[in-house]
Amino acid sequence: MFHSRQAFANAFTVVLTAALLLLIGFAVNAQAVTPGDFNFATCPTGKAYAGTKRAPLAVGFVTDQFQIAKYQRKLGTRNRLGFYSNFEAWAKNRDPRQAFQQGNLNRVLPYVTWEPWENVPNDANQSQPQPEWTNAAIASGAHDDYIRAWAAAVKANGRPVYLRLAHEMNGTSYPWSLDPQSYVAAFQHVVTLFREAGARNARFVFSVNANTYQSRDQWCAGFMQYWPGAEYVDAVGMTTIQFGGPKARNYSVANFAKRIAVLRHLGKPIHLSEANAEYKERVKWFRDLGAYVGKSPWVEALIVSQAPSRAVGLDGVRGNMTWDIRKDAPTLKSLKDLMHDRPLLGRSAKAAKHS
Repeated sequence: MFHSRQAFANAFTVVLTAALLLLIGFAVNAQAVTPGDFNFATCPTGKAYAGTKRAPLAVGFVTDQFQIAKYQRKLGTRNRLGFYSNFEAWAKNRDPRQAFQQGNLNRVLPYVTWEPWENVPNDANQSQPQPEWTNAAIASGAHDDYIRAWAAAVKANGRPVYLRLAHEMNGTSYPWSLDPQSYVAAFQHVVTLFREAGARNARFVFSVNANTYQSRDQWCAGFMQYWPGAEYVDAVGMTTIQFGGPKARNYSVANFAKRIAVLRHLGKPIHLSEANAEYKERVKWFRDLGAYVGKSPWVEALIVSQAPSRAVGLDGVRGNMTWDIRKDAPTLKSLKDLMHDRPLLGRSAKAAKHS
């Protein structure tokens, strides 16, 4: 009987030791593959980015480098715009130098949503894999010539160029969402090529979807698995669009502010990379947005986007998104009020004093 008990004890010890070693090994491996600065199973816990009291706000519109002058005229010369913003699919293989030069003439910086894919129609199939443009292909160097050409153009421009690379990765609209680990490798690879080219004036924006239908922890677990690490990111962006319709309550400025409070713990300036509201909600929403941004120095960029959104038609959205802010006096007033309250990128202290 003694030998039977001893054999059982020995066997139990072996099993327990093996289990402990397995758990330790799992923990070590899990830590080794965690991208960036945080465990992607949790929300970021770093010190919240606070900005400074007089941090300049850069305001822009999604339009081309020529049309931005029309928006500037509507806002007045004292309400100096900081950006023109556009969406650029890699498959177009375009040289950006002429666009940069025209932006310089209009005294605005480029804010490029840089999309590694071939643009497809706005439908339920838009997130399907595109073999030529996978994250793994980018990370392995398949598009290095294109990336280096852009890096050279950015460097030659001399002024800051903001690159919102592979945005809304935690959503369901784009194929680069399909492989988080390769997304991290691709993002890091692109930034590394720019640095090797000496394009230190490039500013990389990690820009997430708000996914207001998710709980806080679900949302964090979603976007944190794509986080490439603080050393590869200059600003953290988020899409903030009030789509209206039956889900209008989900898209309130107050709800977006709760998401931003989490993102601040990534330790980077916050960008509202796409902001818009459907027609019925527009006046209150932009007024609320102005009040929030006006007292939030951690928000350093606001891009108003009235380009067609890929979310419209994919989620039972019924709001009217086709109105034009340039022809809408109440919304323009809210924007002007905000631009008056915050110091603006590109506006001199003298102009601010007399605005």
